[in-house]
Amino acid sequence: MSADNDHAKPFTFPRRYPRVESTSQIHYKLLNEDEQTGTGITRSLSEGGVLFETDLRLGKGKELQVTFELFGVEISASGEIIYINRKTADLYHVAVRFDTINEEDQVLIQKKASTIYPHFEPQ
Repeated sequence: MSADNDHAKPFTFPRRYPRVESTSQIHYKLLNEDEQTGTGITRSLSEGGVLFETDLRLGKGKELQVTFELFGVEISASGEIIYINRKTADLYHVAVRFDTINEEDQVLIQKKASTIYPHFEPQ
């Protein structure tokens, strides 16, 4: 065995940030002329975005503000809907990539992820 193979390699992901499961209520507001609002349940979370489910079909590319709780702290961020997946006749998964999130909130999300993936190295 060569010296290069003597050490285990860290677990890597094909993502910039690790995702973690999440099941918090989320509130959202579309940032357009009608400012439509709604609620849903988060399904996964990372420093870079959130996946949530809702009963409203939202449009890909739309900007929105989201608010949810993590470790008893309200997290607020804004971002762009990057995809929508219809799960049932009246349930959609919505993926949002964060454009704006404060550093303290990112640190909380990172803390949650690091408890699950302590050796994460982004690709």
